[in-house]
Amino acid sequence: MLFSGFLALNFHQYSIEKSLQFELAEFERNQFMFMQSFKKVENQLSNTEEVEKTGIFYFENGTVTYQINELDSTQLQILFRLVTSTGAELEGFGYYDQNLEKMVKWLERN
Repeated sequence: MLFSGFLALNFHQYSIEKSLQFELAEFERNQFMFMQSFKKVENQLSNTEEVEKTGIFYFENGTVTYQINELDSTQLQILFRLVTSTGAELEGFGYYDQNLEKMVKWLERN
């Protein structure tokens, strides 16, 4: 009886750890897709005069779309939408300073 209780406790702990491991891997995958999209848009903005106001990036585990909005003469807001292969939708906002030619702020909304 004691052994059964010990075995059940270990199995429960194992299943919690596996679940946490899966969630962490999914979180890191999502962050990777956001970061790659963020860098691609930042490079486009800093290296070219004309940039498309909307675009899409395809990844193995999801798709990221972006839309660029002008806040004022020096700052752009870029809305990133990630749709994962599981159907989850996540949003993030990047703020690009045209004088500094780089992203200056990042916010995520889940």
